[in-house]
Amino acid sequence: MRFENRMTVVHFKVQRSGEYDEPIKSKTPMVMSSGFRRFIARPIYSTHSSHMDKHKFERFWQKERFCVASIYAPAHMVPESTLLFLKREDTGSEQFVGSGSVLSCDPNRIILRRIVLAGFPFK
Repeated sequence: MRFENRMTVVHFKVQRSGEYDEPIKSKTPMVMSSGFRRFIARPIYSTHSSHMDKHKFERFWQKERFCVASIYAPAHMVPESTLLFLKREDTGSEQFVGSGSVLSCDPNRIILRRIVLAGFPFK
């Protein structure tokens, strides 16, 4: 395929499974199974809003709503489904934590991280 080995920023629209209740932080290593590919990734999460061009960074994957997981990976076709697994340290097995589909392959999507500045302005 023409785009099979091309690397880009891939955005997945994902939702958490009801089976897994523990919080999942952004940049936690996960096993992603997308189409015929299976790889380890550290996704960052952001809000999903179709009417805005800037999206808010989420520190945790929220439980009962869709969010966007963004990773640097080979290009994917848009309607491709995805399964996310979290590797457990104690048993070494993988636990299913969520599913979704490819939203887009867009490196120009803006994800904003809110920070609070403290101090006084310096002139």
